[in-house]
Amino acid sequence: MASKIQFDSDYVELPFPPMVLTPAQCYEADSRVDSKHLEQVHDLQVAALINETLKIYSNHWSTVAQNLDNAQSFITEARKDNGADTVMRDAEYYLKVRAWTSVHKRKSVKLVAGTGWVYASLVWNGLKCVFVPFYPPLTQSNKGNPNAKPGGLGWAIYGAQDGMWDNGDRMGAARPARFGPDDD
Repeated sequence: MASKIQFDSDYVELPFPPMVLTPAQCYEADSRVDSKHLEQVHDLQVAALINETLKIYSNHWSTVAQNLDNAQSFITEARKDNGADTVMRDAEYYLKVRAWTSVHKRKSVKLVAGTGWVYASLVWNGLKCVFVPFYPPLTQSNKGNPNAKPGGLGWAIYGAQDGMWDNGDRMGAARPARFGPDDD
C-alpha cells in the first residue's frame, strides 16, 4: 500500500505507509532500551563483584577449588545482610555453582554436577515464585531479611561453564569470571 506525503509543495509517493507511533508505543520502545541498558549495567556490576572477590580470595598456597569455595562463602555471608540485592544474588549463584563444579576431576562428572546445580537454582527460583506471594518468610535464609526476586539463572549457567574448565587441584588463584555468552 503506497502512501503520499507532501514535500516542498510536491507529493512524493512512498512504497510503504509512514510509520506512526503512539505515545504509548514510544514509551514502550524507550523502556525496552532502558531495561536493556540496566541489564548490561547489572551484569557489569555482577562481573566486577565476582572478579574482585576472586582477587581477594586468591591464596597461592591453596587450590583453585579452595579459593573458589572461600570466595563463595564470603559472598554467601555478605548476602545475609542484604538478601534482596540482585547483584549479590547473581554473584552468589555464579560462585556456588562454579566452586561446586570445579572440585571434580573428570569432565563428565563436572558436567553432571554443574547441570545439577543449575537445575537446583531453577527449582529454588520456582519455589520462590510459588511461596513468596503467599508466605515470604518461608524462603528467607535470615528471618526478616527479604529475599531477592527470582532470577540469577544465567549467572548460575556461567558458573557451571567456568567450573567445567577449572582445574580444582591446581594451586593458585582461580581465573576471572568470563562475561556473557559472547565470550565462547
